[in-house]
Amino acid sequence: MNKALAIMHLYPKAKPLIDFEVVDDRGLQTITKWNIDAPKPTEDELVVAWEEYSKLPPPEPEPTAEDTLGMLLIESAADKATIAVLEDTVGSLLLEVAALKGGEA
Repeated sequence: MNKALAIMHLYPKAKPLIDFEVVDDRGLQTITKWNIDAPKPTEDELVVAWEEYSKLPPPEPEPTAEDTLGMLLIESAADKATIAVLEDTVGSLLLEVAALKGGEA
């Protein structure tokens, strides 16, 4: 069991090293700091929390900087294409307005 992860499962907003601290001394994990406005969980509560946590699907990995940059480049290209289409549409509309007013195209 990982007591720190079990605590994080019980208290998702808790910040390790600020709200609580777990020290592992040769496999013996001890809660050495507790600044959460709730009673410190019992060993049984931690075991249940760990079992629940262990059954959860693994979290999605955070995108890398390269992934984020790639997504931004794709969005930028799509935005530029949309702008080009809108500019063409506006140009066509302006020509139609000029023609309706009797101007030359």
